[in-house]
Amino acid sequence: AKKGDDSCPQIFVVDQPTNNTQQPVRQKPLWKRARKNLLLPLFGLVMFGLALEGVFIYRLHKRTEVRPVPVFKTVRCNLANVPTSLKSLSACGQKHFNAFILIVGSNSSDKDGVVQWLKNSDSFTSNIEYNSSGLLIKTDGFYYLYSKVHFSQAEDCVMVNHMVMRNTTAYGLPIELMKSKSFHCRNERPNQKRTMEPDLWNSFLAGIFKLETGDHIFVMLDRGLHAGPADNFFGAFKII
Repeated sequence: AKKGDDSCPQIFVVDQPTNNTQQPVRQKPLWKRARKNLLLPLFGLVMFGLALEGVFIYRLHKRTEVRPVPVFKTVRCNLANVPTSLKSLSACGQKHFNAFILIVGSNSSDKDGVVQWLKNSDSFTSNIEYNSSGLLIKTDGFYYLYSKVHFSQAEDCVMVNHMVMRNTTAYGLPIELMKSKSFHCRNERPNQKRTMEPDLWNSFLAGIFKLETGDHIFVMLDRGLHAGPADNFFGAFKII
């Protein structure tokens, strides 16, 4: 440029090509997105599990808590001398209990060992039914069950099982309530001749159980039953 020239110098600008492509947005890792989406459902699942655990603990506590045992009125009914005091035992049942039964007399058991009972004038019953195989409970409650059997065996030594069983609609198989397991051997004195006449033994069971309507209570004996007129008996008192 010449001196004294006041004109502005020319400026040349070179346009560069523009890139309109949008830069990709960086996404968060999959595990971070999944953690955010699953946080609330996982929290709800944990709370549900805690509530369910609380229900189970409460039910377990109710089942295992110590409950006060009802105080039953002491009643003296002579069960040991049943053959000579059947009338007194019946009078005791009529006086103190609204449901009782006494079955006297049995001379056999079936192939499964269930003792078969006879229907005779020595048996007494009130609000409890029975058939040849045992008792039929008509009302729910606590019952005092008792059974006495005499048995004989000609073998030298023998194991005898005397049981009181329960059949209930709530369970498909018989439930063992009481059991007496004893081992007996023939008593022979020295220089005594061996005879084929069997020795005579007995077994007595008794206990209190909660029974329900429709329960069938029966006696089982796995050895030969001695057929005496009043040697074998079976019964129950409803206590409460």
